[in-house]
Amino acid sequence: MREPSPGWWCIPAWWCVGEWLRGEVFAFGWNPLANAVALEPWLARAARLGGHYLVGAMVTAFAAGVVYALRQWPHRPVRALRGLAAGTLALLLPSLAALTGALRPPESDREAAVAVIAVQPCAPMLTKVMSAYDRAEARQMQLALEGLRAASDSARRMVIFPESQIALDADRPGTEQSLRPLLSQGVWVLTNATRRVGDGFANTALLYAPDGRTAEYQKVHLMPFGEYVPLGRYLPVELPTLAVEARPGKRIVTLPVTDDLRLGVGICFESAFPSLHRAFRQQGATVLVNLANDGWFGRTPGSEQHLRHLIYRAIETGCPVVRVTNDGISALIDAGGQVRDVIPQGQPDVRVWPVFPAASGMTPYVVVGDLFAWSCLAAVVGMLLWRLWTRIRFYTEAITDLVAGE
Repeated sequence: MREPSPGWWCIPAWWCVGEWLRGEVFAFGWNPLANAVALEPWLARAARLGGHYLVGAMVTAFAAGVVYALRQWPHRPVRALRGLAAGTLALLLPSLAALTGALRPPESDREAAVAVIAVQPCAPMLTKVMSAYDRAEARQMQLALEGLRAASDSARRMVIFPESQIALDADRPGTEQSLRPLLSQGVWVLTNATRRVGDGFANTALLYAPDGRTAEYQKVHLMPFGEYVPLGRYLPVELPTLAVEARPGKRIVTLPVTDDLRLGVGICFESAFPSLHRAFRQQGATVLVNLANDGWFGRTPGSEQHLRHLIYRAIETGCPVVRVTNDGISALIDAGGQVRDVIPQGQPDVRVWPVFPAASGMTPYVVVGDLFAWSCLAAVVGMLLWRLWTRIRFYTEAITDLVAGE
């Protein structure tokens, strides 16, 4: 049987590089392989070392080991067992670190809890009946007030509204008056809004403090074909977007609440960007929030995939994640990546979640970033250069021998 190519052992690196390029370079890292094991903490928590790219490479390494063993077994059983052992170790070693406590998330500040009132209003997606939006706004406010009553014993309270079709118009004078029934009770309100930027709009997260102060984050990573058309200016025809032609935010900022509570707010599709949430954490975010509208997915697995992205964002940063959506799945995820509670799809509801801000310690991934992905890229480039060199040497020797023979 032909000897296996050395490139066989670079399969995990190839996979990692492919997902990294797709996510960070081409800006569409949706549903990576690691999502398949997001609900398996003994595997997923390895992301604290190298992000979800490491977890995907671990799964790929094990699969490669199994396939290699099956190919080698009829001819070289010993080599087959070695390949299977190598793949198994690649899967288990980072996982054993998680199980032994070496990858435990940093301790949260248990005394600094904030009661988050997460509102899932189920506003309609696209309708010409304007009264439907009015009813959705009324329902959203009613749910928020119910949540406030349920959290009346909490010293710090925050109402969070999702991304939806009833988002505020941040440019309209007095728009915060619609939030007065909440702000007057001494709570913070985080809501989705639109902001006019040039000839377009920015998809915005607005934080209102009880005293009237505001803080704002504008979505940096837009949804391809939903909010913009990739390379649209170079196309011979103009293609429409699904929602609105948005403009990306210019910088990444966190939203301050109190000295110990700072929010890193990603909007919808931004859940798929580890680098964004790492930047939030480096800027002092102690709680991550995702405002989303998954109604475009319908009853497909899209919302579940969205949720699994955020499990990794929690693990990678060591921060709890509050995901508030228009029509589900809304969820609370702790700093270890455990989903603590959910609001199911299609169900207007409100939850009161005690959220404990992350402590000051940084996870290895926040410190080193995508070092693992860069290492895989170096391995892949090195393998390609080595193969190129062997081919050049082979043909050079063949030509030399041919000339010498003549």
